[in-house]
Amino acid sequence: MTKMSIIIPVYNKEKYVSSCLNSIIHSNMKDVEIICINDHSIDHSLDILRQFEKLDPRIKVIDMIEHHGVSWARNIGMSLAQGEYIAFVDADDVVSKNMYEDYYEYAKYYDAPIVKGSFWKIDEDEFLEHYSFETLRQKPKMVSLLNNDYEIYNESPAIWNKIYSHDFIEGITFLENHIFEDISFTYPLLLKADIMLEMQERDYYYRRTPNSILNRQEPINPKILDIIDVYKECIHLGKKFFLTPYQMNLLKGRVKKDIYDNLWMIKDAKISPEEKRKILSNILTLFLHFDPKFLETNGEYERRMNEYSIEQLIPYAGGEMLDQEDEIIKKDTLARIRKINQRKIT
Repeated sequence: MTKMSIIIPVYNKEKYVSSCLNSIIHSNMKDVEIICINDHSIDHSLDILRQFEKLDPRIKVIDMIEHHGVSWARNIGMSLAQGEYIAFVDADDVVSKNMYEDYYEYAKYYDAPIVKGSFWKIDEDEFLEHYSFETLRQKPKMVSLLNNDYEIYNESPAIWNKIYSHDFIEGITFLENHIFEDISFTYPLLLKADIMLEMQERDYYYRRTPNSILNRQEPINPKILDIIDVYKECIHLGKKFFLTPYQMNLLKGRVKKDIYDNLWMIKDAKISPEEKRKILSNILTLFLHFDPKFLETNGEYERRMNEYSIEQLIPYAGGEMLDQEDEIIKKDTLARIRKINQRKIT
């Protein structure tokens, strides 16, 4: 059985995909299969992938006749993967020479279902073929996500800085045609795993390009409301994994934090006040309808997050949010908001 399956969705990445593949095929991990899903690129990405496929038998190129998006491509990759562990790489990123060999060896030694590391951000035109990634490896840290709510509230939903046991994620897929797809994949799995092995080095190099999510400057994506479906998928998977009530509360708290983070992004966006109020109102009302206990807290960390975020963000939504609801929801929402705002944090 192959040790590692590395899944790479590719869509119009002709400028970067060679760097990405070179970093993987020249890494210390040799027993890998590299599954490249060409998601109907309209540039020369497919030509480049075919050239690599001819040179390295470990590379498998799947060419799709229609464009379906990154989640769909990753799901296709997972359905084909034969490795003991699965990793995901974005086609414009680069990995260190040691990353997958070290992650795999530690995963096997500790019998860890998930291993994660940290990452660097690199500039758009930084190709890095001649960079040295040699680092002094430190002993990894075993993290219990159930015994420290700070860990689950602050863990990144990114999938490319982690490897996953194939057996552990069997049957789990990405939510297609949605943004925030990493959230509903990562958080339920972290809680299902209970423990995660955390490497101390930065082995993944995330490229900041104009279209990168972490670097976008355009107006707010109208699909921002996908966060509601993502939340529902998290709850669905939590129930599927038979998470305990405590685990489910941690899961809800983590997704709530992501919603607050996105509300702040909207608040600071360079859009008209009218559009800003409308988007904020829609998110808050939809979420309160879906989960009437959204504002309730489960711990000090979440309590502080609620108090500060609601107090600061509700004025930006204005009365429009409450005007859309029936009287019972209006009164209940106002009462809970006021109760939170009146709390004294010591």
